[in-house]
Amino acid sequence: GGPQCNTHRLSNLMDIILKPLAQEVKSYIRDTPHFLAQLPKNVEDDDLLVTCDVKSLYSNIPHDLGLTAVGYWYDLNSHLLPRHFSKELIIEGVQLVLENNTFNFANQTFIQHKGTAMGTKLAPTYATLVLGYLEQQMYDKTDEVLGHEAGEYVRNNWMRFLDDCFTVWKRRFGTLDNFCRILNQLHPDLEFVMENSTIQLPFLDVMVIKEGTSITTDLFQKATDTRRYLPYNSCHPGHTRKNIPYCLARRVAMIVSDRSLRMKRLNELKTDLLKCGYPKQLVNDSIQKFKDADSDTLRIPRSAAQGKVLTFVKTHNPGNPNFYRTILNSLPMLDKSPKMKEIMSKTTIIQSSRQPKNLKRLLTSSTFGDVSDPNHVPGVKKCNHRNCMVCEEIIEGNVFNISGQKFTIKHDMNCSTSSVIYCLQCNKCKEQYIGQTGGPLQRRLALHRNHINQERNRVLPVSHHIARCANGLKPPFRVFPFYKAINMSDHEREIKEQFFIDKYKPKLNSSN
Repeated sequence: GGPQCNTHRLSNLMDIILKPLAQEVKSYIRDTPHFLAQLPKNVEDDDLLVTCDVKSLYSNIPHDLGLTAVGYWYDLNSHLLPRHFSKELIIEGVQLVLENNTFNFANQTFIQHKGTAMGTKLAPTYATLVLGYLEQQMYDKTDEVLGHEAGEYVRNNWMRFLDDCFTVWKRRFGTLDNFCRILNQLHPDLEFVMENSTIQLPFLDVMVIKEGTSITTDLFQKATDTRRYLPYNSCHPGHTRKNIPYCLARRVAMIVSDRSLRMKRLNELKTDLLKCGYPKQLVNDSIQKFKDADSDTLRIPRSAAQGKVLTFVKTHNPGNPNFYRTILNSLPMLDKSPKMKEIMSKTTIIQSSRQPKNLKRLLTSSTFGDVSDPNHVPGVKKCNHRNCMVCEEIIEGNVFNISGQKFTIKHDMNCSTSSVIYCLQCNKCKEQYIGQTGGPLQRRLALHRNHINQERNRVLPVSHHIARCANGLKPPFRVFPFYKAINMSDHEREIKEQFFIDKYKPKLNSSN
């Protein structure tokens, strides 16, 4: 269901299309500020604080229920969606995402038959629509079982963030067990687990506290929270590191409603940030800014930027030049076109930094090897497909000599494997060349053949050498893919190729 999944882009598109429908769900809670803005400040003395969780929601939603829910919300709010996306197209798109969630383990491919993948883009919006659809039935059932007043109250005071629900239950509507029974009768595959308290309960990152008839709020942190923030000396953009104390102090001021308790939490935050190497003055300035701020004001959503926003995304590297400044300085060139001048006058350009791969992401993989057979030895084999020209050129085995040094491969590869670093060997003198390709090996070798056979296309020294040295031999060269560049970008693969060239120094990579 993640970025490597075949349905990732379709899932992202469906999520973009359906997101406006999720906001039409009566119980919808967007985030912590939205929850705090909806939370009542006063309650009755005998009211109960109630939270509710749906057990394993994503993996328990039947496909037919989910598609029915999407259709229901489309029929109610189709005017909010782009006209060129019909109901049938959207339903089919969602169905493709749901029914094609596959994963590999122990060299076997599995498919998920029920529920939605945890990592797919569509999942949160999809789950919101499904529970929103069931909540319509919940409101009607509450009307029927507990009375119209109870039904109206629940309709206006039931809040939900994905599978986490919150409400304040009034005892005059009867026991909470009756309401819990209604929830658990909505669908046999979904189980609601309820907690209640007359004192305090956590919801999201907020501890909701009931003191008599008043509601106050405090920060909620799990016992396992180590409060280890991003170290100040880490390799991240300067504005990101400087913004962290500001954003954390603002969060404390927004959530903690009691002023004296707020100062206690801000001082705790200061201690945690100083441990992470943040400058004392930067932390003090952030705390000073929010220690007396009004919580209600901070909970008001910020207005969205006017016009279109164009984001310049780059992978963060302190050694790279500031291309963003170059782009801004070059923008006046677009004013020469009246049409572009009009477009850019309504467009704001912002910059964003993408995190490069860290050691964990470089060293780990979501793909598991053949754990079912501990004796399995990875090797290079022919694909044996009809008309494959590489089968006669490929060298089979799991160990290969490169410049007289043995190299043992770690992944299964064949003629059609993509993203590999390979060793090309002249079939007469056995001199070698190291190359790489992001596409299938077959395609790259077809290019080598073309350069060897067509003199006008010869650019690389290896093509000239094999054409002269192995003239008349069939095949003129042999190939051994020895390194599979898993999840590497083109740039990373080129760096790895150069590493092997520098290590083995094959003669045919020389320009001489």
